[in-house]
Amino acid sequence: MEQLEDVYIDRDEEQDYYLGILRRQAMMCYDFSVILEDRPSENLTTPYVIIRALLDDYLHLTYLDLHNVREEEITKIKCSKPF
Repeated sequence: MEQLEDVYIDRDEEQDYYLGILRRQAMMCYDFSVILEDRPSENLTTPYVIIRALLDDYLHLTYLDLHNVREEEITKIKCSKPF
């Protein structure tokens, strides 16, 4: 992650959003692996919540890829209320 931050010196809203997604994905994937190793077999809720968050990020990235005005769409995503 530090290598990516050094590459993007002139940051704008779009780059900040993508770097934030990458950071979040890295942390969630690590948390997911730890939880799967150490969780009790009857507790499945936490892994499903993390998977849902990973999928939500993927859907946002796919949505942004389909639009030409990404900065405007990023602002809409940031301002939207979570479910």
